[in-house]
Amino acid sequence: MRKCRDKSKFCFLLSIIVAISMPVFANGKDGIKSDDIVALCGDSITENKSYTAFIETYFAVCHEEGPIHTAQFGWGGDCMRALWGRGGPRPILSVKPTVVTTLYGMNDGYYAPLTEATASEYRNGLTRLVGEFASNGVRMVIVSSPGAVDTKWFRNDANKATMYNQTLAGLRDVAKQVADENGCVFANAHDLMIDVMAKAKKKYGDKYPVAGTDGVHPHANGGLIIAYVFLRAMGCNGNIGAITHDLKRGISTASAGHKILSSKAGEVTVESSRYPFCFSGKPDDPAATSGIIEFFPFNEDLNRLTLKVTGAPGQSDTRVRVYWGNTNKVFSSAALEKGVNLADEYHDNPFRERFAHIQAEVLKKQTWERLFYHSYLSGLPALQKEILEVNAELADKLNRLTPALVKRQARCASSLATNIVPVIHTIRLEIDK
Repeated sequence: MRKCRDKSKFCFLLSIIVAISMPVFANGKDGIKSDDIVALCGDSITENKSYTAFIETYFAVCHEEGPIHTAQFGWGGDCMRALWGRGGPRPILSVKPTVVTTLYGMNDGYYAPLTEATASEYRNGLTRLVGEFASNGVRMVIVSSPGAVDTKWFRNDANKATMYNQTLAGLRDVAKQVADENGCVFANAHDLMIDVMAKAKKKYGDKYPVAGTDGVHPHANGGLIIAYVFLRAMGCNGNIGAITHDLKRGISTASAGHKILSSKAGEVTVESSRYPFCFSGKPDDPAATSGIIEFFPFNEDLNRLTLKVTGAPGQSDTRVRVYWGNTNKVFSSAALEKGVNLADEYHDNPFRERFAHIQAEVLKKQTWERLFYHSYLSGLPALQKEILEVNAELADKLNRLTPALVKRQARCASSLATNIVPVIHTIRLEIDK
């Protein structure tokens, strides 16, 4: 009996020690702050910029605290074994991130049925990675499950796709366990990709790729799914802004990030420094984003630019035609009084051109960051070691390169702000006969 009590006491003390030693991170509800530095880390799916450009563009023009300093750290073929074989996250930590996202696992399953050894290697490497971030000042870590492979295009074999998605589901569970045990935020990219893939293929056909035509690397459509998962995990609230208009009195108001320039009955002109997230391309094109959004609540959760209209004559079923950009739509006065989401209803809107410009600048920056991560930060230690053999003074000077490169990355991030200019747009309303 005494032994049982001693054992219980020991287990209780051990649980306290574990709880005290566990990293304490902010949770997603704390959100992204204006002074955060966000590091987006992962394998080739990260390196390919299929989702990272969407996140950084969102932080630049959609987020209430933006633009946010963001750095991309993707490495093709990466897995826990490869990451720690290169020495771990030292290059990532050089930018002093306060928020880190991880998207590993696609290569950690080795494209085979999951074994306990494989799961253990992934678990141990991921736990060690989270610990390194915790001990280096990172306040929030978002650990994502791996994504999914395409049910049609992976190895062009449905049975192999099913097998590997089962492996990825197992690694999803491992990632969640690591996140829960270490106080991280868990992001479930796998389940949402599986769900959206089934719905999209049902509409567009089985050959419509959601995880890319190689079955692994998503195009823009799949990238938007992953971006959504991370933005939600980081606590983004999706309130782009609200514009109200009184049709009878011609008076309009706008929320922060938007300024009323002029207003009269049936017309309001607004200057907006916050943009709605914009979509492009033909709906059935996997390189486009316009067709995938009907299968998950991106606009509902992350992209709400609301127009509310009062003072329409007649009953609640009075029809009002709303002109915005090159598009016009008809809504009932009841719907307008409740509020309609312009970002959802008008994909061809006045922000599209400027949004595309910002996204192009983000892609240029993230293309340079591949060199920054692979060649510069990761290559310098080996170069220093070689130089030290022949010239100690020169090797010492090389130590100054890392801080200089980090400063350049910071300048690249801050220069995005110079491309963000307010968009002036007009909303016209008329009673539809």
